[in-house]
Amino acid sequence: MNPAHNTRAAPKSVTTLPPMGASPALLGLYHIRVTVEQRNASSEPSVVDARRLLFGRDDTPGIVSVSASRDGRARVWRRVLDPDGGPDRVVLEEDRFPGWLLLADASVLAPLKPATLDRHDLEAGVPEVPSGLAVIELQGPGIYRYLVLTSRMAEVEAKVLAAYRKRGGGVPARGLSDLRGVAYARPLVEQYLAITGRTYFKGMAFEQARRLQFDLETTGLNPDHDTIFMVSISDSTGYRALIDVAEYDERGLIERLVEIVQERDPDIL
Repeated sequence: MNPAHNTRAAPKSVTTLPPMGASPALLGLYHIRVTVEQRNASSEPSVVDARRLLFGRDDTPGIVSVSASRDGRARVWRRVLDPDGGPDRVVLEEDRFPGWLLLADASVLAPLKPATLDRHDLEAGVPEVPSGLAVIELQGPGIYRYLVLTSRMAEVEAKVLAAYRKRGGGVPARGLSDLRGVAYARPLVEQYLAITGRTYFKGMAFEQARRLQFDLETTGLNPDHDTIFMVSISDSTGYRALIDVAEYDERGLIERLVEIVQERDPDIL
């Protein structure tokens, strides 16, 4: 081929650096040079920060738990250091986000009059969706051509299910997971983490995450006849406890276990 007629530019290599103070094990996860093959409409190579692609683009540290709802509300628990040198503590923060799903055909949402966004809006962060519903047409040959952003997930899911029940001659579909090849959705917490670029335990060393484990001993495996007679508990701070039927009945054992979990406030159970 005549090089003069080859208008495809050579893929660029992007050098990525690990975070400061990273352990040797973490360093081994990095590809020092990353060849970026995906191209935009102008045939220019797309520049991808491989470190952020792997670890998330949002640098919020200390996230240990997240809950999310279908109306776009999230609750985020973070473990933070005491600026005065005291024990670290967990704080609760609230956030808003657009839930998302992927569709093969976005025309089923036309009656809801979604806004149209450009896919490049995603590069700037979490897009604003004032109407509560927007559609982004994605690049590439994949089946799922449309990204739907919404804080009206219940309404959107109902509309998609109704449309495909009608198209399928009344074939029952209990949820989006039954519409394989038509729609694709993830659990709400995963949606929140993916759209915001947040990740768990960022900036935390292994020993900073508070871990608690417990072991139940039972008289057998039949839930109708057998009972719990002992619970052993330990956590990453060195705490140890053993509770048994010498002090409590089965109900009391469970209640005391719940109390200890609440008192120790673990990040990982």
